[in-house]
Amino acid sequence: MSIVTSALWPGQQRGAYVAHGGFRFDNNVDNNVIVRVPIGSHLVQAANYEESGQAQYLRFFTAPCGFFYRFDHVLEVSSELAEALKDIPAAGAGDSRTTYLDPPLWLEQGYIVGTAVGISPTNIFVDFGLYDVRQPNNVVPDPAWAELFAGDKKFGHYGVCFFDYLPGTDGEIMRSLPTRSRCWLPDVSICCGGRYYWSSSFGAGYRSSRFRLGAPQHKDCSQHQKQ
Repeated sequence: MSIVTSALWPGQQRGAYVAHGGFRFDNNVDNNVIVRVPIGSHLVQAANYEESGQAQYLRFFTAPCGFFYRFDHVLEVSSELAEALKDIPAAGAGDSRTTYLDPPLWLEQGYIVGTAVGISPTNIFVDFGLYDVRQPNNVVPDPAWAELFAGDKKFGHYGVCFFDYLPGTDGEIMRSLPTRSRCWLPDVSICCGGRYYWSSSFGAGYRSSRFRLGAPQHKDCSQHQKQ
C-alpha cells in the first residue's frame, strides 16, 4: 500500500457501470509493480489482449469461500505463469473475452501473477474486482439500477467493496486516497454503504432512495483450505 497514490472505487459508472476498482501508482518511475495472489485460489479464466498497442493480461480467480476476484491491465506476467498459460490465444485491441482453463490452475497465496502493470510509460495502474458470487449485491433488485447499469451481468451484480476485505488499515487508507468522487451521485460506489449525497447533475426523475446500497457482507476466507 505504500506505493499506491490513488484509488479507483468499485461499483461506479465510469463510461459504463463497472463492479471493479483498482490502484494507481503515479509516483513510480516505471510500470514495475509486483502483483500477487491475495489468497490461495484457482485461476479459472484468462485473456490476453491489446490496448494502446501494448499487451494486457486479464485474470479471474475463484477462492474456496464463494468469492471471485480479478486483476486486469497486468502489463507483464511472470515467466512461470506465462508458460502455464501459453495456449491462451492472443486477441486484438480491446478484445478481453476470456478463455476458461480446464482444469483450473491452483495458485498459492503470494504467487506472483504480474511484474508490471498499466500502459507504459506513464499510465501506471491495475484493476482489481472482488465478487461474492453466493448472492447478488443489494442494489440488483432495483429496476432503476438494472435499466442503467445492467451491461455487466456476469459479475457486475455480485461486486462488493474490496476496501472492506483488505488487511489491517489498508481499507481506511484506500478511502483516504485521492479519487474522482466520494459517494456523490451519479458516481455512487458500492463502497458507500448507502451513504451518499445528491448531485443535481444526475438529472431529473431519479431519486437517491433508488440507489441505496446495503452494508458489506463479510466472509472470512482465511479458514478455508485448498479444495
